[in-house]
Amino acid sequence: MSWYRMALENGTELLETWEGNRVERKAGLCIIAFLDVDWAYWEQQCDELRSGNTKKVWKPAALLYQRLCNEIGSLHPVLEVFARNQLIGDIKNLLMERFTADTNIPEWRYVDALEKGQPPVKIQEELPRLFLRQWSGRFSAFTAIQKKIVVLLDAVYDNTEKRKDLSVLQRYYLMRQENREYPIMSRQLYATLKTQFRLSIDGKLCEDEDPCVVASFDWARLAEKNISAHTYQTTDHLEALVLWELDDMAANGRPMRRCDYCGRYFLPYSVANCYCDRPVDGNPEKTCKEVGAATKHQKEVNADAAKNLYRKVNNRTQQAAKRYESKHPDVRKVNYRNWQYEARQLLEQVGAGTLDYETFAAAIDKTPKELLGI
Repeated sequence: MSWYRMALENGTELLETWEGNRVERKAGLCIIAFLDVDWAYWEQQCDELRSGNTKKVWKPAALLYQRLCNEIGSLHPVLEVFARNQLIGDIKNLLMERFTADTNIPEWRYVDALEKGQPPVKIQEELPRLFLRQWSGRFSAFTAIQKKIVVLLDAVYDNTEKRKDLSVLQRYYLMRQENREYPIMSRQLYATLKTQFRLSIDGKLCEDEDPCVVASFDWARLAEKNISAHTYQTTDHLEALVLWELDDMAANGRPMRRCDYCGRYFLPYSVANCYCDRPVDGNPEKTCKEVGAATKHQKEVNADAAKNLYRKVNNRTQQAAKRYESKHPDVRKVNYRNWQYEARQLLEQVGAGTLDYETFAAAIDKTPKELLGI
């Protein structure tokens, strides 16, 4: 059985949780969750723990795994499947190469505790270090594919001046023509996807000819059951689902964009929506939408105030330049024009949000003689 199952229908992800239940999410959230994880950070954590001077690695390795489950598992169901099922499957395979399937030995009890989120039992140092190396390798691979996915997304959802008049589908076409990595990735990852037609009853996926299901099913109440059928793609490769969903989103012209505050991808609810709902780093009680909107408003306030101040200072400086022109012949054509050019440059910076109003005011709110250099 593959680790992952996902169907994409009418802008919706249909997924299987690590507990075997079927859930629905809006299409695109799998990609976003995968990109939101700092896989390089988790790789570094594993490597430092494995190669460092830490003794009794069995305990911190277990704590690292449990923290991983809690942090990435909360982002999306497929990430929870990855953490709670696939990583556990990796270390079970390592154990089976070395031990019999005796659940009473410490090594198997250690894995069982990881699986159940319980305090681990003490085991020899060699195995936890092997587990960490295995996990590190997966995180390293995800870091590499993550960078490639971002490049593809940026090409498809680039609405800058150069391609703003193109549709998502048109930009997707260009990406496939221009990106040399895409055909290699798609050829490799699509080969790992297998199509499977599945039924679900009351939100739980059914296995064919499952004696437990047959024995417990209330056939007399079949008419009351909610039965649905869907075509799933199954795979052992999480990144294959991510690429497949990217293709589906782009081919159907579904919107995604980078948050104007944090820079990460999100699903906008309208063409005017430019901020996501993620908590702000360092201020989890606020979201990008809240902080970004306030910041945008403050930029507009600053820009208006700067424009008003510029007009006021420009008028008096221009008048002063006319008065002093008899004594200083170049004051209006040279000094004033130079100052005006520099002031406008500063004004543009305020409008772009790269210069605060106070700095702008301190630079231009001076006497005409100071500004004209006479």
